[in-house]
Amino acid sequence: IEGKQIPLSQAVVMYGPYKSRWRPGERVSYCNAGPVIAGRIIEKVTGQSFQEFMTSRLTGPLGMKSAYWTRDPQIEAALARSYGSDGKTPERFMDIPARPSGSLNVTPVDLARLPLLMLGRGTLDGVTYFPADVAQRIEAPESSNAVKAGLKNGYGKGVLASPGARALFYGHDGSIDGFVAKYEYAPELGAGFVVMANAPSEALFAVGDLIRGYLERGVRFVQPQNVPPDAAGWDDFAGEYQTISPRQEIISAIIGLTQWNGVRVDGQSLSYMGEKLVHVGGNVFQRPGESSPSVVFERAPDGVRLHRLQASSRLVPGWELWAKVISVALFGLAVMLSLLHAAIWLPGLLLGRLKERGGVSIRLLPLGAILSVSGVALGVMVLLAIDDLALLGGPSLPAMGLHVLSLAAPVFVSLALFRVLLGAAEASMAVKVMGLFAAVMAAIACAYLWHHGWIGIEIWN
Repeated sequence: IEGKQIPLSQAVVMYGPYKSRWRPGERVSYCNAGPVIAGRIIEKVTGQSFQEFMTSRLTGPLGMKSAYWTRDPQIEAALARSYGSDGKTPERFMDIPARPSGSLNVTPVDLARLPLLMLGRGTLDGVTYFPADVAQRIEAPESSNAVKAGLKNGYGKGVLASPGARALFYGHDGSIDGFVAKYEYAPELGAGFVVMANAPSEALFAVGDLIRGYLERGVRFVQPQNVPPDAAGWDDFAGEYQTISPRQEIISAIIGLTQWNGVRVDGQSLSYMGEKLVHVGGNVFQRPGESSPSVVFERAPDGVRLHRLQASSRLVPGWELWAKVISVALFGLAVMLSLLHAAIWLPGLLLGRLKERGGVSIRLLPLGAILSVSGVALGVMVLLAIDDLALLGGPSLPAMGLHVLSLAAPVFVSLALFRVLLGAAEASMAVKVMGLFAAVMAAIACAYLWHHGWIGIEIWN
């Protein structure tokens, strides 16, 4: 069914169920479900469809004549053909049901009316659409912990602040199958740009950076003065950080084991991820080569937090860091030893010599446990990396296979633990220790995956 045939009242249900991962307003994490809810609220309040409201209140008054939220006959002939990342393979046009999140069909010239309006602080072509203070409110975050800690820029009302080398830019970018677009503007420069492409490519963002540099070329860079730390110092900021605001909650399992972003403190100098930051006061920091601050530290009741423009991270306690590092190393060792062990006992199985050596199950079940848990973790990461709507959007064969495997993993783990604890008098000590080691590590990994929702996972939900 085409997206344009799905009313927003149905789309808002399709994007649910909804759950707030933290107190609303505290952190920033980009989410396409939010605009769908906001669009439906508009429909409920105004009695108009989202498209009708946007045409009457925004795109129409601004003269954006090409702006349509669905592939209507009026624009069919003018639509650009979309291509894959190779720039040659045609992509199917996606008419998504979540129209408020990214379904605007528009020309670059018409889209430029939006940043021009913001550059005019609500006035365009002599017509005032809203007061200047409204433009400032659109650009500014207000409730986040980062703002409360002293970082004034960030993700506002659909507008992201992005420090250039000499000026602060605001804007947004987005992509969908076969299309990518970006707009930015800098009020202090009185200039901005729009770039679009009909094939997903990082080159478009490189072009945006070049345009940004061109617009900034005549602005003198003012090096911020490095302010010494206050009496509290920064020693408690040092350590490894992990994000607490991932865009997809499902990847927090990966983040928890693989993401280590270090902060180092050396007297009155602080470095984040190997880059020395400039302290501008109040534990707010500016990256070298950027025009405005983008990092702030917060001493929260439950630990130190590091906030950036679109993300928040926590300082990982030392015991937790080492527990995770050691656990990952031991699990990897268990997988490697299990495979090596299997290479040793499999020939004996084929020759029928295992019966008098403790049997097959004390060897096979721990191997099945460790491999099934590994398969779940690898399967989730592979499907997320592929990011194919056909695979993730419904119960496809790979998605269903992963679902079944994730249900089988705890069964294998339980059977393996029971079998190795039951023991086998004829088995050697090496076989018993290897089986117990693999079963215990598989159980720990399985519990971790269950905690993060990967056991019984329905990736299409």
